[in-house]
Amino acid sequence: GGSNFGVITEVQIKLHEQRPDAYVCDFIWTREQLPLLVKEINTWRETQAVDEMGLLMFCKGPQGPTILLILIKNADQAAGEASFKRFADLNPIAQAPKQVPWEQVCALGDPFVAEYCPRLTQGAFVEHLYPDILEKTYDEWLNVVTEGPASDTAVLYELYSTSKVSQVPVDATAYACRISHLPVLIGAFYSSDGNYTDEHAKQVTRRLKAVIETEPSGQSDGSETTQARICGYPNYADQFATESSINEDYSRLTFGPNYGRLQQIKKKYDPTMLFNKWFSIRPADIKGAA
Repeated sequence: GGSNFGVITEVQIKLHEQRPDAYVCDFIWTREQLPLLVKEINTWRETQAVDEMGLLMFCKGPQGPTILLILIKNADQAAGEASFKRFADLNPIAQAPKQVPWEQVCALGDPFVAEYCPRLTQGAFVEHLYPDILEKTYDEWLNVVTEGPASDTAVLYELYSTSKVSQVPVDATAYACRISHLPVLIGAFYSSDGNYTDEHAKQVTRRLKAVIETEPSGQSDGSETTQARICGYPNYADQFATESSINEDYSRLTFGPNYGRLQQIKKKYDPTMLFNKWFSIRPADIKGAA
């Protein structure tokens, strides 16, 4: 169905067997190590198993600006260490391997949302990790966190295996971006309400997104799927979800070739647009609808 068709009254899920814990290792790197690290990540991704994932982050750590790589394997410690030995061999400045209960693995992102702080997020997709682009992104991010109020801003590259999601046909569900690209989260985070303004947060996310999208995959060829991936993952698009003036344009890009069918569903279940937030879909019979 997509977003804003009404209130969810039932959810059906399929359960799978899951081991009680997973191997997790945090690696910390210097700016000088970034090109070699990115090269190794790209090599690893060529044979990345479906039970392996990672998060590459530019974030503020206890000691200041940090390049953090979190690698996870849904396996025991021996298997995890064998899979990620290639990264340990690059001599990170710190590493912390551990076996973590699965419930805690699922909560690794909680520190970003558990404690309130003023924020605005934006998303992007990247086809490949280019060392020179990541170096420029890191340098621009460092400027952001050291020169202004958005001192807790972070950039996060999600290193998931896309083999499963990309096997689902684009027209099988509302979500159109079933591609083998990596999601990127750009989060403008502020330490206090007094330092936050919408305009400054938007400038920060656009500034970083512009650097990230200087790679070839960021250039639109006009196709709907290309435009959708430039918009980034919808859950990260705070400003597009709340600004009605661009809401429909973003919805069309997000749902791509599925937008027309979603308009028919919207016409059937919510013709008056009672539910009109979070990427509104205009019913097919409303003036101006496709």
